[in-house]
Amino acid sequence: MQGQAARDLERMARDRLGEAGLISGGLKAFAGPRRLTLVAEGLPPAQPDRTEERKGPRINAPDQAVDGFLRSTGLTRDQLVPARRRLFRGDRPHGPPDGGDRGGDGRGPSSAASPGPSR
Repeated sequence: MQGQAARDLERMARDRLGEAGLISGGLKAFAGPRRLTLVAEGLPPAQPDRTEERKGPRINAPDQAVDGFLRSTGLTRDQLVPARRRLFRGDRPHGPPDGGDRGGDGRGPSSAASPGPSR
């Protein structure tokens, strides 16, 4: 049972790291009676910067809608980019997903590999 869990962990980590653009030199999973361990070699020290665009409210939307969008993105009004009759969060470069865009689960839009809650 633990052997299969170790293989599943290795497979899922490889898939998630690939989706996040983090190619690992090698992954090896180990299983014990009470623990699973994953060793990842060759990971870069940081995820490369990326850009994203987030669609906001219409340009003529009430101030409450715009203020809510600004709170959710952490921006100010002068940082918004008007385009196609909507306000957009401009291309703001950043590294790892910060979870601010998708419910705060810590994985963000690209769902980077996460072992789950730490204890």
